[in-house]
Formats: sequence, structure tokens, C-alpha cells
Amino acid sequence: MSTQSTIRTYYLMVNRLNSRTRTTKKALFEYLNEEGLVGSMRTLDRRFEELRNEFHLEVPYDPATNTYSLSESDMESLDGLLRFLEMNTFTGLLGDAIKSSREALRYISFDTDGSFTGLKYLSPIMNAIQSKQTLNFSYQKFSGEKIDDTDNFCPLLLREYLGRWYMAGTFAENTKMFTYGLDRITSIKVNTQIFIPTLANPAKEFESVVGISISEPETVELALTASQAKYLKTLPLHKSQAIISETGDEVIFGLLVAPNYELVQRILMLGKEVRVLKPDRLVIWVKDILSGALEHYC
Repeated sequence: MSTQSTIRTYYLMVNRLNSRTRTTKKALFEYLNEEGLVGSMRTLDRRFEELRNEFHLEVPYDPATNTYSLSESDMESLDGLLRFLEMNTFTGLLGDAIKSSREALRYISFDTDGSFTGLKYLSPIMNAIQSKQTLNFSYQKFSGEKIDDTDNFCPLLLREYLGRWYMAGTFAENTKMFTYGLDRITSIKVNTQIFIPTLANPAKEFESVVGISISEPETVELALTASQAKYLKTLPLHKSQAIISETGDEVIFGLLVAPNYELVQRILMLGKEVRVLKPDRLVIWVKDILSGALEHYC
């Protein structure tokens, strides 16, 4: 079996195990067999072992019900794992189509936003994170031409947002998280110096965050027109998003998120189809931006 087929098997297994109902081994085998991914129970057992060894999932088996499920510790890292497997599965499916016919490239369109800039740093950063080695790097902010040199940075996490990759970490014994876009890094060096992480679960720092700017979460309420609400239902702003009330004309959504710059950007993208209801400071923030924008057309 090809690597891409194996990754697709992992993705479908984890996705099925993530459902609300427990999955029997037989049902999982039949599901994957129909997809042409496993041909025997022995192969399925091997895939379970690979999930445990390669991705550190426990996937406990309950002999009383003959079912598999995900443990609480599995659930903590599930969002990132599913996203990773989903991206690899999608890439593999595109790759198979292109291999079968070069004509397939004519029917694929990529957004030319330059988001691949800086991806060459993914590997050394990931290696530094896993080996707990500090980094020295040069960084150029969007706000100026000056290139800043940063030393002894402790990388803890790679964060993807809207097609761009960011490096997140701390300095020395500080627990404050800093993020740097890979597309603005001009050079990087992995040091021999080893650091002790000050955050046990850095991904948790972003649980209540849209984007990359970390701050305390608050209850956010947004009122959307019924037509625009359909899009937000299928593509939520955040996993905490829930419907508070719904009429024929308007849907009110609630989220528990940090009212940060990236959230404001996403709200502004909704234009006149949205009203911010809570919190007050977010209402004022969005209102001031819209008022300032209106002055350009007066």
C-alpha cells in the first residue's frame, strides 16, 4: 500500500473513532474494506498499532462490547491530528489525479497569495521543537524595512492560519507566547543549547483563539442575516461557535474566543451581513474601523 493510502486509512479510522457512537472492529473493517484500504483483520490490527506507535494514540479496546474508542488524552490532540491527516489525504488524492493525467493540472486552481514563502524553515523548526533546541533567527516585520535579530528563542509549536505558517514559543523562563510568521523569517540557525519548556501544552494556549494573537477569551455574540448564517453554519469561525437564537431573518451566534485582531478581520469580511452584539469593546472596535473606512468615501 502506498504512503498516501496508508495516511488516508489513518484519517478515516480516526474520523470514525471520533464519532459519538462506539465502533466495533467488524464495522470499522467493513467500512475500510469498502474503501479498498484494508483486506484483512490482520491489516486492520497493524494499522491500530501504527496509530498507537506513530501518533501516540491510545485507542483503548473494550472487550465487553468489542468496540474501540478514543481516550481523553487522545481527544486533546485530535483536532491537530485530523487536520494534518486531512491535508495529507487531500494532497494524495490530487497527486493520484495528476499522476494519472497531466491534464488534471488544468482543472486545479491555487490562490496565488505567496503563502508558500518560508516553508523551507518548517523542517529545522520542527526538529528544534522536538529536540528542545533554541533558535537564532532574523525577522522582518511588515511595518518596516529593518531586519531584527532574535537569539535563544525556545520554539514550542507550529501554527497554521489561513494558509500561512507561524512559529510560536517563549524566551528563557518566560511563559508568554510569541508568534512569528515563517514568511517573514530571513534566516534561521538551530543552536546546540537545550531548553526546558515552560508550557506543558502550548497548543492549549490557542484553544480559544481565532488566528495567532493570544489573549483572554470572552463571550462574543454575532447577529447575522439568515442568508449569511448558512455559510457560518458550514464554516464556523471557531469550534466553540453555537447558535443562541434563530428567526427567519436573523441568527445569533455565540463564541468563547479572544477578541483579537484576527477575529475582527473575519468579522469585517462579513460586511453588512453581521452585527457585533457582545462584548462592548469589540462592538466599539469594529464600529471605529467601519467609521474610519467610511471617511475615505465621504
